[in-house]
Amino acid sequence: MNGGDTNAGNGGGMDNAAQQLAAVRTALTTLINSRTQNTELYVDYTKIQDTLVKAYDAAKIVLDNTVLTTQNINQAKTTLETAINVTDKARTDFNAANSPLVTAYNALKETLKNEETVLGGLTDSNFVTIKTNLTVLYQSGKDFVKATLDPVSGNAPQSADITKADKDITDAVSKLETWKTNATVLATNFLKKVLVKANLTNSSTDNNQEQPGNYSFVGYSVDVTGTSGQETTIPNWDFAQRAIFTSGNQPAKVTATTTGEDQSTAKPLSDVSWIYSLADTGTKYTLEFTYYGPSTGWLYFPYKLAKAADDVGLQYKLNSNETLAPITFGDQANASGPAATVDNINVAKVRLTGLAFGKNTIEFSVPMGKVAPMIRNMYLTSLMLKLINKILKTASLVIVLQLKIIEQ
Repeated sequence: MNGGDTNAGNGGGMDNAAQQLAAVRTALTTLINSRTQNTELYVDYTKIQDTLVKAYDAAKIVLDNTVLTTQNINQAKTTLETAINVTDKARTDFNAANSPLVTAYNALKETLKNEETVLGGLTDSNFVTIKTNLTVLYQSGKDFVKATLDPVSGNAPQSADITKADKDITDAVSKLETWKTNATVLATNFLKKVLVKANLTNSSTDNNQEQPGNYSFVGYSVDVTGTSGQETTIPNWDFAQRAIFTSGNQPAKVTATTTGEDQSTAKPLSDVSWIYSLADTGTKYTLEFTYYGPSTGWLYFPYKLAKAADDVGLQYKLNSNETLAPITFGDQANASGPAATVDNINVAKVRLTGLAFGKNTIEFSVPMGKVAPMIRNMYLTSLMLKLINKILKTASLVIVLQLKIIEQ
């Protein structure tokens, strides 16, 4: 007789089954532990990633079940391994089918890496508007990355849209130093805009003649026409620029070019210019300027009357705004400057709201039945300033207009 354990064989079988169960359980656990590493490979493909995440979730449910068999654990492991392989192929196939999109997307992600560095260089208060603009551009790019190449829901991104978002950022960064220089000038000084005759649109030939070629003066302290005899109408000039002549019997205009240089590039020594007239319906002066300051700024320009009897009026519109804003002169609270006179040059101060980031256009015109004052070169700033005009006159000729800037 056998005095040993008659159930030894059965017990050994049970031990072997338990060992097999433990082994497959460990294998599935190891595979499930690769979840973070594997799913992060598809962070830019959320639909593909979502499929893989669900496969991991299903395997984890099997593993956490209190009633386990070697068969159902092996099946769960095989299913998860298949999902991992299928997901990898799905990404490869997607990249092959959407090469331009993937290339644009990866380029955008690379561009976004410099956001902190770029925005960190815009802490100066003068650059608030620039920083805001760039922040919007970066956010637009980050929105594409957040949505990913293959979103679970919603429309798939278009390569052209992603390329544009990337280009908008890179273009802005490439122009950043120019923008900062512009913003600094606007915040600490003036952006000077010399009047240009080409920007004066005149609907009639009655008031658009050139100033006489031999005239060097452009401003007067008396009526341009005088007040006696038959001198009752103003000259039909619309624009005049001060010129400097040599002395002698045959004076010639002096320019900034020296002897032997290309005379086609000659520039006047003085840029003092005046708009004499904005008469007739449809006549306007267009001022174009680039502006990277805050949305509210200030426009300054010297003005005076050409004739004492003129009933002065002036209006403007900014950019696409079709509403004409009046510029008033006088004692009223909202006046842009004192009443215009013939014998004095004052400086207008106009508050501009709704300025665009970048290119801006202001069109000046005259209300019906009014006459525009004579207007000189214009100055733009984003800083609230008080201008004191100092006028030096010799006889009837205005020689110098000095603008002294005092911060308020």
